[in-house]
Amino acid sequence: MGRNLFGGWQSTSGHSVHEPKREGYDVAQVCMNGHMVNPASQASPEHNKSYCDTCGKKTITACQSCNTPIRGLFWGTYSASEPAPPNHCHQCGQPFPWTEAKQKAALELFAELLDLEQEQRDELARDLEAIAVDQPRTQVAALRLKRLIGKVGKEAAGMVRDIIVGIASDVAVKAIYPNQK
Repeated sequence: MGRNLFGGWQSTSGHSVHEPKREGYDVAQVCMNGHMVNPASQASPEHNKSYCDTCGKKTITACQSCNTPIRGLFWGTYSASEPAPPNHCHQCGQPFPWTEAKQKAALELFAELLDLEQEQRDELARDLEAIAVDQPRTQVAALRLKRLIGKVGKEAAGMVRDIIVGIASDVAVKAIYPNQK
C-alpha cells in the first residue's frame, strides 16, 4: 500500500483507494475460491466486482453464516501489503467457503495419493480442521500431517504444501515446515 500519483492510496494489487476518513477495517470483497478482489470495498467501491477475474466465482463481502463483514484493509496504520483473505469469520468463527474448499482439496489429494481407509480420512479431516486455528490439537495434528506428507513423494508434497500453507495457522505451518519463511 502506498501513495499514488494523485495523492490517494494504491494497494499492492494496483487498486487505487481513496484516503481513509476513519480508522478501522474496511470490508474486503473475496471470491468463493479465496481470491482477494477488493480489500477496500467501502473506500473504493468502483473496484468491486460481482465475479472474480481470476476464477469466475461469485464474490462475497460478508460471512455467509452470520453476515458479519469480512475484514479488509486496516485504516490508521501503514500497511506494506494488502491483507490475505481470512480463513475464519472473526465474529462467529465459521470457516469461509475458500477455507472449506482448501481443506476438502487437501483431503482428496491425500486420499488419492495414499489410498486412505474411511477411518483415516475422518482422522485427516479432523487434523485439517485442527491446523486451521491455534488450539490444543494443533501441534498433534501438525505432526500427523508432517508424517503423511513424508509418504506422498516429492512432487506431490509440493502440491500438498501449497494447500496446507493456505489453510494452516502460523503455528501449524512452522511445525510442519520448520524451514518455511
